[in-house]
Amino acid sequence: LPAVEMLAREADLEIEDFANLPAVSRRLVEDAELPVYDPGSFLRPFLAPWSDHFQIIDQEDKAVGPHIRVDYRLEAAGHPEALVMRPKILALGLGCHKGLPPQALESFVKTRLREASLAEKSVAVLATVEIRRDEPAMTALSQAFNRPLIIYTKAELESVATPNPSATVLRRIGVPSVCEAAALLAAGADQLLIDKQKSDGCTLAAAILSQPD
Repeated sequence: LPAVEMLAREADLEIEDFANLPAVSRRLVEDAELPVYDPGSFLRPFLAPWSDHFQIIDQEDKAVGPHIRVDYRLEAAGHPEALVMRPKILALGLGCHKGLPPQALESFVKTRLREASLAEKSVAVLATVEIRRDEPAMTALSQAFNRPLIIYTKAELESVATPNPSATVLRRIGVPSVCEAAALLAAGADQLLIDKQKSDGCTLAAAILSQPD
C-alpha cells in the first residue's frame, strides 16, 4: 500500500494539517477501503494502482471516520477526522501603492481569500506589473506564501480584456488593469474566480489555473 503523504506529493497536493495523518494511514492499512472526497479529481488518477483500497465519495457527509478531503475551498465546518489536501490551482493578480507596508498587503490577501472561502495553500502563483517587481510588500508576500512572483510588462497586461478596467490605474500605472489582467495571464484563463477587490492601497483578483487538454 502507498504512503498517504507520498500520494499527496506525487499529486502536488499540500497537506493542510498533519494531525489526522496517522489515523488516515492506519485506516488504509486496517480497513478494506479509505474514503476519498475529491470533487476536482486531483488525487484520483494517482490512486488507480490501489483502487480496491480507496472509496471515491461524491459528498463528504457520506464519510464516516478518518478519510481524505481534496479541495481548494475552505469547508464551512470541517470534518474533524478528515486529512485535508490542497491542490495548488489559484493564480493571484496583485497591485499595491508604492511603499505599502508588507504586513498590510499580506493581511489584505489573507482576508480576501478567507472571505471567498479559498485555502491559502491552494495559491500556486502570484503576479503583478513590472514597476512593482522590487516592491517590498510584493517580495515579502511571495516569501510568506512560498510561491513565485510572476512579473508582467505593461504591454502584456494591456493586451488582456478585463471586466473592471480603471481610468485611475491607467493614469497612474499606464494600463487599464493590473490585478485582473495579471491573474488571467498567470492562470492562462479567460475568466476570473474573484473580480478585483481593493482596500487601502491593495488590489487583488484570482483565477483558476487552466488545465492542459
